[in-house]
Amino acid sequence: MRRAGGFGPPPLLPAVYFAGLDLFSPFTAEDIASTMTPPNIKQVLLASAAVICLSAPVMAGTFNDAEIVQMGIANSSIQFQDGYSNTAATLQFGAYNDSEIIQIAYHNDADLMQAGYGNTAAIHQGGTWNDAVIAQVGGSNDAFIDQVGGGLEASAVQLGWANDVTVVQAGLMDDANIFQAGTYNDVMIAQVGYGHDVAVVQVGTGNKADASQSGADHEATILQAGLGNDAYLRQSGTKNSAAVAQAGKDNTATVQQAGFRNDATTIQVGRGNSATQTQGGAFNAATIVQVGRSNTAVQTQR
Repeated sequence: MRRAGGFGPPPLLPAVYFAGLDLFSPFTAEDIASTMTPPNIKQVLLASAAVICLSAPVMAGTFNDAEIVQMGIANSSIQFQDGYSNTAATLQFGAYNDSEIIQIAYHNDADLMQAGYGNTAAIHQGGTWNDAVIAQVGGSNDAFIDQVGGGLEASAVQLGWANDVTVVQAGLMDDANIFQAGTYNDVMIAQVGYGHDVAVVQVGTGNKADASQSGADHEATILQAGLGNDAYLRQSGTKNSAAVAQAGKDNTATVQQAGFRNDATTIQVGRGNSATQTQGGAFNAATIVQVGRSNTAVQTQR
């Protein structure tokens, strides 16, 4: 994925990231990345130019607001705005922090704050009425938020060292919120469709959360406290709900939902526990609670 620093021209329109992607099938962030291949560049540029010409107001580049405040040593910040009524604010305190905000279209809002050493952050917004916030306190944290659509909201707060967050949103009214405190925690969120909501909280070291939502109106919550816990969540269909809570070490939870109004809950306390939930159909409910060590549970509902 693209990170802040040495980017070049900002290729940020829906055609760039999602050409050829079925918006309502299960997917991963790697699937999204696979659409960004060199042979598509010419097609993307032509499509992007057409969109700008058709949708831009008569006067382009108006009423934008951009602010950068830097205090420290060798900090770097880039802001690019094309459209109108976009707002970008960057605050950097410390040394060798690197940030980038790119906004295309109108009424987007981006706020980015870095305090510490060697943090990297980027916010890319294409569309309307999108909102993104990144706050980093510590060192070597990495955060990337990419929004294409309308009414999207995303926030990432990182406290500690070497934490990583990636959020990719394409659609309408999706919401993603991530909080990390500790070291070497990793979150990857991908949302495509309408009205999704995901929240991730990680406290500890080496925890990993990977969630993707496609379709409409899904809800997901992942809570991780400890060391080396892993949560993997996939939702497709409509109005599915999932929650994973892990406390301890090396616990693994996998939740896959398709269909309508299914509900899944996994709670793990201890070490080395494994839980797998698979749901299809409609109005199914599944719960797994594990306390102890090396327990294994599998649930399948079709």
